[in-house]
Amino acid sequence: MRAFLVGALLAIFLIGLAAPADAHPAQTCYSIDAFHGIYNTEGTDSAQIGSHTGISSFFHIASYGGYAGFGDCIRVSSIGILAAGGGYVELGWYLGWDTSNGNLYSGPGACVEGVYYGQGVHPSPEVFVVWKPNNSGYHCKDLFGEDQDVFRHFKIEDSDQDTSFKYYEAGTFLGSVGVNFSRGTAYTNGERHNAQLDSAFSNFESLSKFVAGLTGAYDFTTSTEISMGSRDDPDYHWQRDTDVHTEVVRD
Repeated sequence: MRAFLVGALLAIFLIGLAAPADAHPAQTCYSIDAFHGIYNTEGTDSAQIGSHTGISSFFHIASYGGYAGFGDCIRVSSIGILAAGGGYVELGWYLGWDTSNGNLYSGPGACVEGVYYGQGVHPSPEVFVVWKPNNSGYHCKDLFGEDQDVFRHFKIEDSDQDTSFKYYEAGTFLGSVGVNFSRGTAYTNGERHNAQLDSAFSNFESLSKFVAGLTGAYDFTTSTEISMGSRDDPDYHWQRDTDVHTEVVRD
């Protein structure tokens, strides 16, 4: 559910010699045409669905890559809470191009158009938080660069149900965002924006949830895939290893 734009894909960067090691694809790589789009592969715990007030997981932060040496366009792994009214709060990391998508958040770290993460000035995967209140607009904040090829623990929760979701990485409180809901459906998300360049591989371990009316975190007990309909990835699928360990893997 990271930001996305609509336009015609220009694939000039796919022609000719392999790109140098420090190169990355042109910003037009995340435009959408008949062959490219945003593909989400998502899972949840179907127990107490709709009453989840938080989610946590150790999950994998990837290394810069992409297919054929051309680098990542936009790839994302994240966890979140989706409200019945369409609002959401999401925390994770991405590699590739930052996008604004009409971002309403304008404070420190506001997501902007045209910054590349994974090579050059910003060589690390970028940790982010996005949020959208029900019947309101999109907000996006870049937080910090993170190490590549590591597992980190991420958590979002509104256990006191005051409509303010707190978010953490590795046990460190990073901030909170105010929305107009306090519960919804917990989800994991493996996402890519260019089927030629991006991997969607994701690995979520130690999955747990917070539930309205209950105290503390509880392990996932009934992990299941969320169908995204036309946004289902044609090449990657959700995989249940155990209820508390799921992945997004290539077919």
